[in-house]
Amino acid sequence: MPYATSTRSRRSTTPEAPAFCRTRLLACFRGIGHDPGVIPMADDDDVRRLALALPGVEEIDSEGFDFRVGGQGFVWSYPERTPGRPRVIRTDVAVLFVGDEAEKQALLLGEPEAFFTTPSYDGWPLVMLRLAQVDAGRLAELVTDAWRMRAPADISSELDASATIPGTAPG
Repeated sequence: MPYATSTRSRRSTTPEAPAFCRTRLLACFRGIGHDPGVIPMADDDDVRRLALALPGVEEIDSEGFDFRVGGQGFVWSYPERTPGRPRVIRTDVAVLFVGDEAEKQALLLGEPEAFFTTPSYDGWPLVMLRLAQVDAGRLAELVTDAWRMRAPADISSELDASATIPGTAPG
């Protein structure tokens, strides 16, 4: 499912951002008063909403977000490590399980503005996703794919029986 590349709205977390701007962006994201050509970026709230809508998911207590199914992680906040500095949990970047190196390379090469990796993730079937570079539809696809690869068969069959991805509008 390709995602749109037009201008993206930006959510501001600064206190000086007018309340009506935040409200308008949230309304736009939910499809209320949607402005054509403006595609809202995904954020950690979207990750949480999408992950928790999937069967058998548990959220692990953490500084950011951390979701597991069948005891295995499938999406969590990026723990950025810089030598000589404390680890920083980045909730604007999600770490996604992708299954294998081929899928990892396909995402890194196909969408370099959205995906990246670091040397500490070499050899692991994981990519980092810049949430601001995708919309909720694309994020739903990625989170659901990661969940499918980690979920036990008895749990994943619950979603397979469903016609839509939880947390998204049918259609």
